Amino acid sequence: MAKKRLKQLKDALQTKHGLAVVIAALLGGPVGMTGYMLAIKYIDPGYTACISAFYPAFGALLARVVLKERLSLGQYMSFAVALLGVMGIGYLSSSNSIVNDPLLGFISALVCVVGWGSEAVLGSYAMRHALIDNQIALQIRNGISSLIYALVVIPLLGISDLIIEGFTTNNYLFVSLCAGVGTLSYLFYYKAIDSIGPSRGMVLNISYAAWALILSVFILHYVPSFLEWVCCGMILVGTIFSANSWKSILKKQLF
Repeated sequence: MAKKRLKQLKDALQTKHGLAVVIAALLGGPVGMTGYMLAIKYIDPGYTACISAFYPAFGALLARVVLKERLSLGQYMSFAVALLGVMGIGYLSSSNSIVNDPLLGFISALVCVVGWGSEAVLGSYAMRHALIDNQIALQIRNGISSLIYALVVIPLLGISDLIIEGFTTNNYLFVSLCAGVGTLSYLFYYKAIDSIGPSRGMVLNISYAAWALILSVFILHYVPSFLEWVCCGMILVGTIFSANSWKSILKKQLF
């Protein structure tokens, strides 16, 4: 089975759809994530969250142009509600923000938006090929992304010692657990993109902001404000109604 999958991976890389995943890996990983981290450095995590929340909107626009994917008016409205909720949580967390370089931070956040939105659309395009399922696509994505991080990003930023220290301290088991959970989440993310399309996959993905708030209540004993709960509700309701047609949800509730 493993030998068959390796051959499938090799054959997939020789197609234009495989090349699309390689480009998606570069845009979503080294480009998008580096932009996100630089934005945090220059304009604070809260403001970065507000701007980066637009990546599903950019991705949906790109999907409409490239993949001819269309949502209903109600789904687009729900999409907007979810995005406003994520932006709201980001803004509420930025009350003590220190802005070092607004212009550079804004540009970095926009790079993140373009990178993450493009990744989902290119990934969806690639998975239309018979050789490329969500697992093969993710294998290519993570492999290329990790390689570029190791050979380019980490040496360029000069953080090799910090990476090594992360695996030599007592926290390495926790770091490894987080990496495993992150990989699992990406597997489900790519499965969602393949199953329901990039627009709905992306908007469901940003619901992490709501779940992070809920989990922080139980794990960190954090007490959210009323407005944070409102934003949390907006995200959950918005993602549910944007991932499904309003008619199908109401029909399930009525019958």
